[in-house]
Amino acid sequence: MKISKKLILFSFVFISAVSVVFANVIEGYGVDYNRKDVYTLAKNKFALTNVKSAHDEFSALISDSSSKDFVLLDIAIILAEYGLFDLTDSIFSKIDDYSISKNYIEDIRHFYYPAKRIGVSELLFLAEAYSNIMYNNYAQEAVLDVINNTELIREHNDYVFYILALGYYEIKDIDQAENYISIAMSLNPNNVNYKILKTKILLERKNKKPALKLLEEIKKENFKIVELQNKISALEQYVLYKTEKNDKLKDYHLGYYYFLDGKTGFAQKVLLNALSNNKKVNRDIYALLALSYLSGSDKQAKENALKSIKSGGETFNSLYTLGIVELRNENYKQGLKLLNKAKRYEKGTYNSERLIALIYRFTGKNKNAVKLWNKLVKKVPETYEGYYYLAIDTDADSESLLKTSLSYNVNYSPAYYKLGEIYIDRENFELAKKYLYNAHYIDENDFRYYYYLSQIELLQGHEEQAESYLNNCERLEPNYRDILDREKGFEK
Repeated sequence: MKISKKLILFSFVFISAVSVVFANVIEGYGVDYNRKDVYTLAKNKFALTNVKSAHDEFSALISDSSSKDFVLLDIAIILAEYGLFDLTDSIFSKIDDYSISKNYIEDIRHFYYPAKRIGVSELLFLAEAYSNIMYNNYAQEAVLDVINNTELIREHNDYVFYILALGYYEIKDIDQAENYISIAMSLNPNNVNYKILKTKILLERKNKKPALKLLEEIKKENFKIVELQNKISALEQYVLYKTEKNDKLKDYHLGYYYFLDGKTGFAQKVLLNALSNNKKVNRDIYALLALSYLSGSDKQAKENALKSIKSGGETFNSLYTLGIVELRNENYKQGLKLLNKAKRYEKGTYNSERLIALIYRFTGKNKNAVKLWNKLVKKVPETYEGYYYLAIDTDADSESLLKTSLSYNVNYSPAYYKLGEIYIDRENFELAKKYLYNAHYIDENDFRYYYYLSQIELLQGHEEQAESYLNNCERLEPNYRDILDREKGFEK
């Protein structure tokens, strides 16, 4: 019984979702899959300080999207980071299902938004400054441009002072950086992005205790969406990197920071260079390397996990990695044993139990799985895959549970496919296609997309078109029938 590696990876490993553009227009649907091209082009323009043109590209992308293009919520995070709050507002008003968008709207606003609104021309001016600071090594020039804009300074807007603090931080004028971030925070004390910059500024001052105190304050923020949770986890590793005295442990935390920030290649390079004669440090480095290799090579992941244990004993990361590898290879008994051991080392999270619930399901112990999923979603509401499995394994309201899953992780493609299937059964084909498109945008090489399109065409009597989609499905996954039959066999 073969389990989809892609699904397990997607659920449990932090992965930067960067994919190759798939240029294609599906005949009969008018869906333009060059949208990733537009998004990439707009990001590149922003990085090159062609901010007005980037804004226009982003705006057109949003305008041309459907109100059911929930993946726009993921784009909203990067736009808020750029300071293009008018565009994030456009996305929030565009998406018409608040049950899916609510967590993203609340979290993004709390994390990034200024207390006082700014006009579009001012936003573009400050976005250009942000681009110069973060992408073009022109922080000094950007700071001078903002300071010389006396009219903007007089508005006494918290976001203006944040940009100044960011610019001074980048040019290592820590006195001025601290001055301006303090002003920004006095005007908007709840903005988490400001608190993160303040933490980094304190670290530059070697003020360890107040930095750690502020980190603990940030960690108490109840963010629901995966992407912002990861940013806080990455910040914690950055703080540990800056405050650790042991050089090898510093590199370990730096590697962890890169890993959580989606820069796996940088992480692996730093970690490999940090290996030494210190067995305890090597144990942790190998365990983290093992986790990082899960997105590419089970063999390397397993090898490094075993090196970790051999170097200095078991850790959560090493046991967890081995558990995933065994699960992927259908060695459920061994996988369960490893994950139960990993659970003993786990602090504050329930990732082991999430995998244990999957093993229960894959071994026919659906009642045990359902019981564990119910426990997990109560303890950790953002357990997005839990809602998915409860939707397909219980008699609860599947549609509501699937939308709840997406409200915590809008990139969780299995929920879109299941929603598409629900609407196909109801013969609401247009709505089904909208949900399927979100899944295809996330991963254009998933055979399920073409399989469900073929079912839609077949039910409408379009046999030739149905066969064409089915051929695409088979090209991507020759064993698609067996896989789908097994997956349906798990369901209620």
